[in-house]
Amino acid sequence: MLEGFCHLAVRQILLEQEQDMSRRQIEHFHNQVQASGSRLLQCLASLMDVQKGLCQAEDASTRKLGETLRMIEGHGYANLPWCTERSLRRLCETAIREDVAREHACKLVRRNHLTGNPVELEAWPHYLKIYTLGRFSILLNDEPVRFVGKPQRRPIDLLKALVALGGRDVGVERLCEALWPDADGDAAHHAFETALYRLRKLLGRNHLICVQGGNVTLDNRDCWIDTWAFERLSGRIDRLLKREDAHEQDMQLKRLAGQALSLYKGHFLGDCDTEAWSVVLREKLRGKFVRLLLSLGRFWEERRRFDEAILYYERGLETDHLIEVFYERLIICYGETGRIAEAMNVYRRCQRVLSIVFGIQPSEQTVAAIRRFMRHQ
Repeated sequence: MLEGFCHLAVRQILLEQEQDMSRRQIEHFHNQVQASGSRLLQCLASLMDVQKGLCQAEDASTRKLGETLRMIEGHGYANLPWCTERSLRRLCETAIREDVAREHACKLVRRNHLTGNPVELEAWPHYLKIYTLGRFSILLNDEPVRFVGKPQRRPIDLLKALVALGGRDVGVERLCEALWPDADGDAAHHAFETALYRLRKLLGRNHLICVQGGNVTLDNRDCWIDTWAFERLSGRIDRLLKREDAHEQDMQLKRLAGQALSLYKGHFLGDCDTEAWSVVLREKLRGKFVRLLLSLGRFWEERRRFDEAILYYERGLETDHLIEVFYERLIICYGETGRIAEAMNVYRRCQRVLSIVFGIQPSEQTVAAIRRFMRHQ
């Protein structure tokens, strides 16, 4: 057993250096593992096989990862010696992303206090999750925060403003001006300190909100925000669309787009919050959402896959029915596939919405789009 653990340590070092033992050494290592009768050693050896398989993109590795994590959980192993934090984090990230033994992976993350995960991975078991797109909610260990007694409006306003202003290195003065514009300097600072104390108490961990050098920052090791994730995913999609071989990335593009759109359930803090400090981020994210859908739609249009494009344009109108360009692109997609009646229905819907809300008619581009296909009738 001692020799087996020594070989385990050597193999882990080699894997960290993106190398591995020879086939003969690995065979000898597995024979030692079986002879030892140690279930822990067997679990760790299996994890290393998975680690190697994932690096080589072997199809069976993800399934084996799930089996190994279930085995680890079944034996009740909380700590995994010789498995580095970096390796364990990568394995848990894969399990959570691919949804294999996700619950077991999340338990390992919490037991080993793993941090440094990708921002866009919503399912990672962050201690604090903040949802702001289309609504506002706070989750602690994936459980909604429940207020006991009178709702704490000012601490929650402080958290909203902190997110709206970026969540990182936000000046205390900016927060005071945003939330207590009519108070003098000392009174505003006292109100900020009181709200901060109550917010930290509500969240249960002081380190989640760091105040240093007159700036306030949310600790992204234990905190996840849907706006951060949406912006990161949007950036990844933009880079993927700009690649010349993007047509070979269909599955990856659909997966990333699905993640981004599942996060964007509505505009920042909903339409009811009209505070000045929330409007800037709301409009920024709204513009990014529109550009994202248009880019995805045009990507599929260029490949004559109009049904794919229609899904994204319809998704845009579900979130914001006042964006006329989505109507225009829908008319074109339906027209190109010979569904003139559906194109006409979209045009009439556009007419009705713009007339009721703004008292205007569709633009020349939208009118030209419907006329183009009506001529062929």
